Amino acid sequence: MPPKTSAAELTIRLKHKKQTVLLILAGGVTVNGLKKTLAKALNETRGSDQGVDEVDDAPIPKPSFETASDVEEDTDKQPGAEEITAKIIDANDLRVGIPVDKSDFSKGFTDITDAKGNIEANGIVEGSILAFCTKDGDFEIEVPYDDNLDE
Repeated sequence: MPPKTSAAELTIRLKHKKQTVLLILAGGVTVNGLKKTLAKALNETRGSDQGVDEVDDAPIPKPSFETASDVEEDTDKQPGAEEITAKIIDANDLRVGIPVDKSDFSKGFTDITDAKGNIEANGIVEGSILAFCTKDGDFEIEVPYDDNLDE
């Protein structure tokens, strides 16, 4: 089997608190390129409506397509839906971290925001889970917990 080249695509997950962003990146992309792709994904998916640190409290907007109930009740609007204004996330305002221990995220993350070279040279491989936050924020991710594991 031929060796994997840096031109292959990588699928990685970037997490912040409860939010997870799945990105497919071309191999050989730099950490700065990763941050630009992440910022674009956050801005395009409205993941930044309330800012990265406030996403958990963002209101859920009413669907933009017409439903049967919309035809009957034209005045039914979600409170505050018109007040949502997107905050544009700039790639330079984001930090990216790689886990110290890939099996235990509670041990923290190593900041690779200013790392040189491509993402593979910085330990990012297919299926990697990274943390992201704003410049002033902390790397925080919430890992799902299964109550049945204690039994």
